[in-house]
Amino acid sequence: MESNALAIDRSAQARFVSRLARLPWWLLIILFAGVFLFYKIQTDELYSTILQKLSNGIVTTLKVALFSYTVAIVIGLIAGLGRVSKNPVVYNLATLYVQIIRGVPILVQILYVAFVLGPIFFQLVNWLGTQLAGVLGPDNFLLLANTQDFSMETRVMLALAIAYGGF
Repeated sequence: MESNALAIDRSAQARFVSRLARLPWWLLIILFAGVFLFYKIQTDELYSTILQKLSNGIVTTLKVALFSYTVAIVIGLIAGLGRVSKNPVVYNLATLYVQIIRGVPILVQILYVAFVLGPIFFQLVNWLGTQLAGVLGPDNFLLLANTQDFSMETRVMLALAIAYGGF
């Protein structure tokens, strides 16, 4: 009788250990870390300052991501339609774009857009301003445009849109 009760007790213990092993421990650890971090943010001024800086970065990241991916969808749609086009010129241009974009690392594309294509774009705008000076006047907005008007955030958004448009 005693061995039967001991076997039942061991079976219940094994079931308890089995249930315990199946708990999502990772979730409990994450929840504990979240509660601890919330406590530190509420009680420590340094953590509060860090959270304020992080929230500014999160807002910037979301803004850049939403704009970039929205434009990338449009670019990708145009490139995709070009890749299924029967026109050989359109097909080849779209294929060239996709192959080059997929072959160049995104960091290189960001640097290229920020420091090469941006200044070239403003040189073209300034040249166009000189050509249209007779129509728009000598101090037209095209002549006043310069590279500093093109913020780094805008350059990154454009570069990510171009990069992800190829995918």
